[in-house]
Amino acid sequence: MILFSIGSKDDHNKVHLRLVPGTMEARSPTFIADCELHNIMNFKRTIVGPVPGVIDQRSIRWLRNVPRGFDPNSLANLIYTKLISPFCTIICFFADDLGGTRATAKILASWLISLSNQSSDLPTPAYPRVLILKRSNDPNAAFDEKLATICFMQELRQETDLRNGSFRQRVNGQLTDSEFDSLLGQQFSDMRVLALPLHPGLLQEKSVRSQLGRLQARLLQESQDIQGHRRTAKVAFSANHFKAFVHSACDHFTTDILTPFSFVEASRVPNPVPRDLSSHLTIFLKHTPRKTLMSFTVPVIASALSLDSYPPDMHNFEPAQVFNKLYNKAFKNIQIDQYPHDLELFTQIRGEIENIFCQQVSANIEKSTDTATAHKAVLSQFQQWKTGSRCLSINGGSLQDIMSLKVLENELKLPMPIREHFDMGTGSGLGALLVLQIFCQEWSLDDCLDHSQATDTPENIPKSRFSQDSTSAGHEQSKYLQLSRFASRWREALPTSNQHSSSTIDSDLKSIFGKHKTLFECSANGTKIAVTATKSKDSLTCIFSNYNGVERKPRNHRLIRSEKLKDEMLIWQVSPKSSRGYQSKDLGTYNDLINLTLWEQDSIWSRVGKPPDIFICPGASIKGHENPTKNYSRQWLSRLQYNVKDTITSSLDGLLSSLFYIELIGTPLIDTVGFFCRAQIRSRLTPSQPAFMVLIERLRKVGARFYYDQKTVPCVNRQLYGETKRGIAFSRYIEFSAASLSDEIDVKIDGITEIGQSISNCPYMLQTLIEDQGLDCVFGHRDHKRRHLEV
Repeated sequence: MILFSIGSKDDHNKVHLRLVPGTMEARSPTFIADCELHNIMNFKRTIVGPVPGVIDQRSIRWLRNVPRGFDPNSLANLIYTKLISPFCTIICFFADDLGGTRATAKILASWLISLSNQSSDLPTPAYPRVLILKRSNDPNAAFDEKLATICFMQELRQETDLRNGSFRQRVNGQLTDSEFDSLLGQQFSDMRVLALPLHPGLLQEKSVRSQLGRLQARLLQESQDIQGHRRTAKVAFSANHFKAFVHSACDHFTTDILTPFSFVEASRVPNPVPRDLSSHLTIFLKHTPRKTLMSFTVPVIASALSLDSYPPDMHNFEPAQVFNKLYNKAFKNIQIDQYPHDLELFTQIRGEIENIFCQQVSANIEKSTDTATAHKAVLSQFQQWKTGSRCLSINGGSLQDIMSLKVLENELKLPMPIREHFDMGTGSGLGALLVLQIFCQEWSLDDCLDHSQATDTPENIPKSRFSQDSTSAGHEQSKYLQLSRFASRWREALPTSNQHSSSTIDSDLKSIFGKHKTLFECSANGTKIAVTATKSKDSLTCIFSNYNGVERKPRNHRLIRSEKLKDEMLIWQVSPKSSRGYQSKDLGTYNDLINLTLWEQDSIWSRVGKPPDIFICPGASIKGHENPTKNYSRQWLSRLQYNVKDTITSSLDGLLSSLFYIELIGTPLIDTVGFFCRAQIRSRLTPSQPAFMVLIERLRKVGARFYYDQKTVPCVNRQLYGETKRGIAFSRYIEFSAASLSDEIDVKIDGITEIGQSISNCPYMLQTLIEDQGLDCVFGHRDHKRRHLEV
């Protein structure tokens, strides 16, 4: 609350802040700012020497650029309107002390026509209310508040017209009604004239004291009304925040008089929005397939921005205001860099991000959930930690390997490229080249076949009618033709280290993979990629990957990861036979590559002791007496060959069954026979993927069923089919019993596989499933995700 010119003997020519008695224990204590800066006649000099601790001195920098300077009265009015006004609920003018209502109108007109009209970014309902207190000579006479307000508004309109020099559209030389209302709306929420029953000689009369009491109650009520609007608009600040904002407003006033003070931006001065935010978001959007933009990228970005916007102790601003204030510039840069010719898509992406951002922040505020916990919950939706791994390892990279994968892709009969069926791809020798082409460059198998080094590709190899990545005619043909020449040159260079050959191969690799793309920035839709090479200096086998991991590996293998981003290995540099001091060759027996892949999957997903769902090795020559690892059986291992039906069938069954996994609903309940469990069978595929409904229709058509605990249920019933048609994720509810926590759960699927096949991670020990889901952590889990814990 601001009071101007209360008649008093002790004029102070300052701003005095006083607490209103009786409001200290209220929800919002009320302070009065008694302002008399306008009574200063001359500027005082800057304090020289030590500044007292009670004084926080600032230099008004912009004043140096004003040619004629400012008189004390004009500067005082700027301080009132630009600095103090945003923090006030009501502004009271004692008209008689200022020279009457006309003089008061002149002051307010100077506020309206100033260097900038808007003083802050507060929402309009939170603007202060102006009350003109006019002395009533006869305290017993009725005061017409409405008529007095109309008369004052006419005076204010006239004085504003006299001072206005910025508007050109006039009606008879005056501001239009809309122009005048706009000026008022940029400063104040309302304006009223009230009676001040104060008259010399009547101060002791009981009626006057009674009216003064009613006036005080009225002023406090008016202040509380605006404070209520501020709470609704989420700009009612705590004492600590209020103090910090006052200091920030002082800093802003002394440096920038033209730009309105932003409470949102001031709150981020100690923790500014990253300057390179737009570039990071652009890279993220660039490496995300268009089909997963709305289902994956948009919610992750929205959640990440909410995490950035609302750290602990941040004021809970209106989320839409925060989004536009902090991130509008970043999204403009994204539109220019990433979507210069697709404004419709950009508008859709930005609008959905803002929508999810506002919904999540509002929900967090309502439930008192910290943004870190909320963000982890969002990320957990895309982490299928209850699924097993699916690995593809290629050691040779021959034409037969490509043909085998192509046949498998066709037999899967799902509209998704083969690369999307794997969580990890590893390769050595020319197999490394093929892995990089499939996962990093996202070449389709048709591309790899059409532009392979062989010219006698069998014409009867069927091509997938579902391929998502088939290239159109004329699509960078020269890039693929380089592959044919590269294979022969690579083999020619094996016996020697001819510098000319290496230089030629480097040129070929750059034409295939580009000159500047690093392996680490290759997202590959989340697939982990690792290729091997031998270090020329000491013959140490090195691993290059698009993920972080432990540096020391088994059998003297070593993960290569640059300490500085600028030194990160480029894709062409980690390809076979590049001239970076590494030589690529087949990694001994195929078992060496298999064991290395198993080591990596254990390290990445903490799967020690758990075999993968499926491990496909095209054309693998695995010796019968050589078990790849003594810890596992080899049922999950498929030596894929396009002309051997059994290898195609086992690989096909393994990939299809691994599309499903089991998830407990709460902790198992103890009953008379052991443990009663409620669970749901989920799918790796999401409703946004084209393959999702194709798979659902296929399950329904063939009558596929799940088998578990001597029970069976159809994979798709009428209810589930209706849900999936509405875009709801696959979820098949089941119940089963277990004698002990050490029992294994084995859910099989049949109908789309040649024989009944266990789904992902099955057989699954019940105790391990409980631990993997974090249901055993009764005091909370380290990822802060809330679980369903049964009592």
